[in-house]
Order: sequence, then C-alpha cells, then structure tokens
Amino acid sequence: MSYDANRITELLAQLQNSSAFQNTVTPNPSSQTPVQQPENTDIGASINHTLPAAQSNTTPQASSTPSIFELLSRLNPDAAPSGLTEPPRPSPVPESSQQDATTAPRPVSGAPPALNLRYMTVQQALPHISKLVQGAEFRDKIKRMQDRQNLLEQSLYSDQQEVLTKHEERVGYARNRATIIGVPLSDKENEELASQLAADLKKFHQGRLLVAWDAQRTKQQKEMEALGVPCMFVTSEQAAIQRQQKVLRILLESINESEDME
Repeated sequence: MSYDANRITELLAQLQNSSAFQNTVTPNPSSQTPVQQPENTDIGASINHTLPAAQSNTTPQASSTPSIFELLSRLNPDAAPSGLTEPPRPSPVPESSQQDATTAPRPVSGAPPALNLRYMTVQQALPHISKLVQGAEFRDKIKRMQDRQNLLEQSLYSDQQEVLTKHEERVGYARNRATIIGVPLSDKENEELASQLAADLKKFHQGRLLVAWDAQRTKQQKEMEALGVPCMFVTSEQAAIQRQQKVLRILLESINESEDME
C-alpha cells in the first residue's frame, strides 16, 4: 500500500494542532510535578522535552478528533483498518441469469399446424383442389386413373351381360319347349327361372363385381392420397367414402374446366 507524502505531512500537521494531541502530550498537573521550561521556548521544543514523560505517565483521552485509522483511511480510502474486514459482498449475478430469473420464457413463434389432409371437410379441401388441378402432370395422372376405371366398368358390365344372356337363353328354351308340347309355362316354371336369374346375378356381384370394385377403390385411394388429394385414404367407412366421392366429383369438374380454359 503506498501513500502520498504531501498528504501524510498535511495529516500530521492536523494531528499536532488538535486538542486531543495536546492533551496527550501535555502532563497532567495533578499527577506529575511540572517541569520548568525555559523562557522563549517554542511549541516544538516543549513537545520534544515533555513527550517521553507524557508517554510513560499519561493515558490518551477520548476526543472528537479523527482517529489514526480515520486518518489512514483518508490517505487510502480503499484500505480498511487493521483487524477490521468488511463482510463479503455477494458476487454479481450474470446478466443472462438475471434475465432468465426475471423474464418469463417466451413461446416459440411459428406457423400454425397444418390441417390433416385426410380429415378435411369438403369446404377446407377446395383451396387444395384448386391448387392441385393447376399442375398438368397431376391432371394427366387423374385422367389415367379415370381411364382405368372406365375400362374396369366396361369389363364388369360385359360380364354381367353374359349372366343375363344365359338367363334369356334358359327362358327361350323353356318357352320353345312349352310351344312344342302345346302347354304354356306354368307360374311355377316362371318363378324357377326368375329365382335362377337372381342367384346367378348374386353370385356374379359378390364373387366378381364387388371384389373387383373394392380392389379398384383401394388402389385409387392410395394413389390419390400419394398425389396429395384431400380426404383420400384407404377406408371402408361410409361417411368417409361419401366425402371422398364429393371431393372426387369436384376434382374431375375442376380438371374439365381447366382444360376448357386452355
């Protein structure tokens, strides 16, 4: 610790001129025989002659003058008196910690979650359909799917016509036989022919038409879902299928309108 020499000299002068210092260095008349001082002796000489006796026989008195520690503290304000220490100050909290403690976490901003294409309503699907039909490649894929469906429908129709043709052949054979023998077909024979036709049609529908149609529908659902068509996914739920049919009808109409405008 370093001190300013001029500052030390100034403080020592204040100390010598203070009343507390004079009381300390001047002997008490009641407890000590006064020492005769020569005339014309200055204050400095008197202090030099009487200082040893005063230090051995007197006790400093309390005064309002600054203490040594206070004087030293004036020399170096940052220095504390010996034996006295300030309580440790808490370490400053980093700014990041203060901000974390006082500032509530802010929610991450972002775009709202996108709607699930599968479960859109028909109204919600309209903007997506309008955007999809603008692509020529998308329109070509839908048209090819439609062509395959038309071919399947024609094939199933032909198979059903074969069942009806066989029934007409049976009815014609029965009528020809009745004409030859001269006896018209009875009600029982007509009912048997009608029952045979119903059985043949039921067999065709359950074993051929419905199986082929379900396979075609599942294939189309997968393909259109892959193309991003709303409401399209593999399902057999009636409400979902009805919604898909509405979307498909709107889709085909939009494709036709876009082609007419080109």
